[in-house]
Amino acid sequence: MVMMKLRNPHCTANVWSSGKVTVTGTTSDDDARRGARRIARSLQRLGFKVHLRHYRVVNCLASCSMPWPIDIVKLSRLYPESVSYEPEIHPGATVRLTEKAVLKVFTTGNLTITAPCVERLNTAVNEFYPKLYECRNQRQY
Repeated sequence: MVMMKLRNPHCTANVWSSGKVTVTGTTSDDDARRGARRIARSLQRLGFKVHLRHYRVVNCLASCSMPWPIDIVKLSRLYPESVSYEPEIHPGATVRLTEKAVLKVFTTGNLTITAPCVERLNTAVNEFYPKLYECRNQRQY
C-alpha cells in the first residue's frame, strides 16, 4: 500500500497493489471526486496506466453536539432493540438504525453518525432526535 496526500482538496489516498484507490478525509462529495481525479492524474504522470472507473462514495461521517447532556444508561434501557451500551468496552452508546446508519452517543451530548450517504445522515438524526430529547440529563453542572 502506498499513501498519497493532497493539499487541495485536503485528502489522503491509499493505493493498493490490486489497483484499488481509497480516498478519505474530504468534506464533500465534490472534493472526494476531485481528489480521486488528482490522484489518478499524478499516477499517470508517474507512468502508470490509470482509468477512473467504478467511482462511488461508500461511507459518510458526521458529528454534532446536542445542547444538553444525555443519560445513555436510560437510553439503552428504553430502547434495547436499537441501542447497545457496554461501558467496559466503549464510553458511548451505539445506536443501529434501520436505514444502515450508526450513531455513537456520548454522555456529553456529542454524536458521531456514520451512513452510506449524506441523505441518510440527515434522516438518522431527524428520526432519533425525539428519543435523545426524551433521555436528556436534567442535572445542572
